[in-house]
Amino acid sequence: MVCNDERMREELASVGDIYGSRDDVPADVTSKIGVSTGELRELLAENYDVFHFIGHIDGQGFECPDGILDAKTVEEVNATTVLLNGCRSHDQGVELVKAGASAAIVSLADLFNSGAVEIGKTLSRLLYHGFGIGAAMKIIREYTSIGNRYVVVGDPLSLVAQCESGIPTLCHISKRSGESSRINISPHAYPTQKRGIGSSFSPSFFDGDQYYIAVGKYDDLTTTRDAVEKWTATDYDPLVVNRELVWSGAWFQQDETTAPISRNNP
Repeated sequence: MVCNDERMREELASVGDIYGSRDDVPADVTSKIGVSTGELRELLAENYDVFHFIGHIDGQGFECPDGILDAKTVEEVNATTVLLNGCRSHDQGVELVKAGASAAIVSLADLFNSGAVEIGKTLSRLLYHGFGIGAAMKIIREYTSIGNRYVVVGDPLSLVAQCESGIPTLCHISKRSGESSRINISPHAYPTQKRGIGSSFSPSFFDGDQYYIAVGKYDDLTTTRDAVEKWTATDYDPLVVNRELVWSGAWFQQDETTAPISRNNP
């Protein structure tokens, strides 16, 4: 991770913690601040699963303390995924993909700091949970303040980490009318390199051995918050609650009574 903008150190600290949050996925997180053009060129040539740049980018290139690095002059990129969280980073991201990156997450417009920090933290959580680059971007564009200013160039199925449950799933949750202790869940699964469209999958939140064809929406469920907590693997499992993207750890702080799960076919 490289931060060349003092105003966005919050993203650097938060994202570093996220990348190291899974016990089953060892992560060696390297963070650097105020990187020069020469050092940035060298870092791009190293082997990283994710190269996360935080800072100012314009039509000329990456802003560094000693000048501008234009990605057109970068001959080698060995990072699998590049996240360029700076204004109008699209063209620079395209050049990095040409130089070797599998995919780049880039912006199409000017950004404001709080929105960019939100994007950086949300993307990191989704990618480290096991969502592919394209799936994470689809969620970002729908549920964050400036997500529609970002796109993916390169391979949308590129992965940062394998999903612990096998296939990344975003559960849409809403309360049942007249039943304060029970909730409705609509699970939506997303494709990965190993589990693409047409593969079979048995979601952990269904009783029995019923299999579904990935990907997309599964049967709706009626259950409780405590039951959902048993299915989740980390505090950063994504949930959509009443049309808002939230994280499981924060949502589960509220108490609910556990109830058995029942399948409710639409």
